[in-house]
Amino acid sequence: MNVDSVYSDGKGGDWHIGRLLASTYPRGLRLVDVSALLTPVLQTSPWEKDGGTPGEIRRWALLGSTSLDVIKRVRMSAIQQSHLDHVLSIVEQLRRGAEPAPLVIGFDGRLWDGLHRLIAYDVVGRRACYAISFAESNDHGSLACSFDELTSVVDPRWLDESKLAGRQGEFWGAAGFPHLICDHFLSRDFASQCYAEVLALRDWKRVVTDFYSQDEAVLELGDEGDERGPSLRTLVAAFFSRVMRRWICRSTGRVVDLTDRLPTAVVHRLVEGDYIGVHNDYRPKGEAVRLVLFLGRESSRDEGDGTFVAMDRSKSKVVGLVSPRHNRLLSFGITDRSNHLVTEVSGESRYSIVFSYFLDVPP
Repeated sequence: MNVDSVYSDGKGGDWHIGRLLASTYPRGLRLVDVSALLTPVLQTSPWEKDGGTPGEIRRWALLGSTSLDVIKRVRMSAIQQSHLDHVLSIVEQLRRGAEPAPLVIGFDGRLWDGLHRLIAYDVVGRRACYAISFAESNDHGSLACSFDELTSVVDPRWLDESKLAGRQGEFWGAAGFPHLICDHFLSRDFASQCYAEVLALRDWKRVVTDFYSQDEAVLELGDEGDERGPSLRTLVAAFFSRVMRRWICRSTGRVVDLTDRLPTAVVHRLVEGDYIGVHNDYRPKGEAVRLVLFLGRESSRDEGDGTFVAMDRSKSKVVGLVSPRHNRLLSFGITDRSNHLVTEVSGESRYSIVFSYFLDVPP
């Protein structure tokens, strides 16, 4: 998603996509018909001078997705080649099982952002895709809901429907890869109780690989007989719920699986000397969104101690730092470019609960 792009609505209005997404304008998250949305724009005027029409780019993309040799014999401008390369890169991403950012439909019902993605969906034969639509204020189908069920766990400020929509702009506009930070996410007393119960866990498994070392404890929906305390059981039930998954859809614009396929939850403990090397966790048709809930003492950690570091696509440049503060929730999208690491823990142990959610891919 190009959050720096601008759409001219033909009525004298120029809409900056990033600012629009970060606004509190009502919007819905819905499935759209790829062919119905694409057909009206195929023969529109070029993106820019010598840029070619969307219809031309689509025809070349259909050829290029099967035979690049054919494309190499076609004369096209450098701008047209740039558009084609962008479309084909998204085609490759889709065929690997990854999912790009949702389209953006404006107040007039037209496509305002995502034409390259829309052409790529058509090339791979997708009939439908997700779009953030400002043409309607209600979510599509089962995505509409109240978040009242989460009030016993989550701080009310993060359940305000009028503000949640604007978080989508922060998520998609983040440097490096889409992510969102929510401080004081759980109610204060409940967060403290969860931390105390994490400290009381005994069923830790030591995991050491060539790029990370940590202790892990799996959390599942269980009965009263397991070793977890009541707060952790309540937390897992809330984060596994469809309501929480709808909260993710609403706050990020990324549609996670709302069926009976449950998320996963694992407590991570990094002791002194532990670290996690650079990686991205991407697997085709695998995890789509991760929520990391940091728990610890109320006092902040030393700077750089167990810090989450976001890297660029080349894995050579730091684009963001997230300190593991108590009761901070970090949400980020899992893609082939979501490269990140955790710096070595030099002080007290670092605790986090990692919730993994899976992508809901339309037909």
